[in-house]
Amino acid sequence: MNNFPLPAPVPILSFFLYIAFFIHLILVNLVLGSSLLIGIYLIKGKEKHFAIAKPMAQRLPYFMAFLIPFGVAPLLFIQALYPSLFYNSLINFSLPLFVVLFLVLLSYILLYVGTKKWEEIKSYKSILYFTVALSLSFVMFVFNNIFCFMEEAGDNPSLYLNSKYGFDFYYSSPTLMPRFLHLFFASIALSGLWVAVWGVMKLQKEPEQGRWQYRSGATYFSSSTILVIVTGLWWLMVLPHDTMKIVMGKEIVYTILFAFLIISSFLAFVFALLGMNSVKPSLFLRITSFLTAINIFAMIVLRDGFRKNQLKSFYDISKIDVNFQWIPFSIFIFFICLAVFVVFNTLKKIYNNTKRK
Repeated sequence: MNNFPLPAPVPILSFFLYIAFFIHLILVNLVLGSSLLIGIYLIKGKEKHFAIAKPMAQRLPYFMAFLIPFGVAPLLFIQALYPSLFYNSLINFSLPLFVVLFLVLLSYILLYVGTKKWEEIKSYKSILYFTVALSLSFVMFVFNNIFCFMEEAGDNPSLYLNSKYGFDFYYSSPTLMPRFLHLFFASIALSGLWVAVWGVMKLQKEPEQGRWQYRSGATYFSSSTILVIVTGLWWLMVLPHDTMKIVMGKEIVYTILFAFLIISSFLAFVFALLGMNSVKPSLFLRITSFLTAINIFAMIVLRDGFRKNQLKSFYDISKIDVNFQWIPFSIFIFFICLAVFVVFNTLKKIYNNTKRK
């Protein structure tokens, strides 16, 4: 495997990879999970379900618009860190990638149509949002294939010789299904938490709707969190033994991070249950939200640690030369900071509009 010089030191590239992927993961989980919840609420069809489904739907086009550029940014950092591996992995899944582009555009259009034509499409609304959830699930499945393929190249270098048509899904990977299901259930959990926090914000003006809403959201969050933990442990168990050992004492930083992740996930689950059964749930759900954000970031760091260890004998990025391209890197950082500002400023406005309602 030919090694290209890195355009910046590994810690810098990794740091910005974590930040960009964190923002992208929050947004894509909200769009996927919320589309699924909206579809469920529309099928249930009571007034309280419509009261949350419509405002959720109105915000998803904004999230979709932001998740696309913040989905590209992590891929650029991965390309910088693992150029040969990542490029060859994309080639082996070239046809699904074209489908991904189509489905992302389709999802964006459907979310926009769902917002602008909410009353006109009537009973077809649930089908529309289930279609978005299914489309984004396929997108997630394709990228899980790509990264499983890339990360297991060290165990089986002949992988890159097996695909002739660019459409061979990597079903033989033991980590494919657990990591996909882990992310899928995480999207439902995060969206449920969004519904719960939104319900708390409604308690003063609409106490009945707010109370039902935070209990409904907390229920989705807590039940999905159990599945997130189960699939996360499944993912850990099927990793190569040497890679799994980095959280079992082999590397103290990752061991501490893994222990913290287990404890904080359990606490987030407990506080969600306390909030669900409390007449004053605000504090409990705020703590749950904070712990969930920390858990997502910790999982990103841990996942990167698994990747580096799994590829170390085959492609050790710590030993690759660095040719710091500081001018293009500075330009990139300027625009990524500008993008982050625009995203958070817009989300703040959405939050303020939600609070007034």
